[in-house]
Amino acid sequence: MEAYNSRVTPVRPGLKISNVDEAVFGLSSEGGAVSHKSLLRTDSLETGVIEFRPVKREDEGYIVHQDKEVLCLVLDGEGVLRRESQTDMVHKGDLCHIPKGVRHDFRAGKNRLLLFYLLVKT
Repeated sequence: MEAYNSRVTPVRPGLKISNVDEAVFGLSSEGGAVSHKSLLRTDSLETGVIEFRPVKREDEGYIVHQDKEVLCLVLDGEGVLRRESQTDMVHKGDLCHIPKGVRHDFRAGKNRLLLFYLLVKT
């Protein structure tokens, strides 16, 4: 994963401010179905933005974070969150919690699905 550092501003020791809009603007619209920019990363957490674009085929693109809790806020669009045997629609403004060890993935609807994410090591 590439770190996004163009505007990570150290305010005082241990405190940083990142601009989500700049990270979203920096997402590549070329290539595959997913673009990602990491905003902040420490030993115990990572934040960033991730964009899912519509795909024509279904694949088994599940991911599992064995040692991390996941929070995702839908910033734009709508799509589907798949968790093991469950499928839920997600829309702008939805906050999703995915416990550690749960297989999951997101799929865009008709347009893009844009998420802010927070991974917390537990």
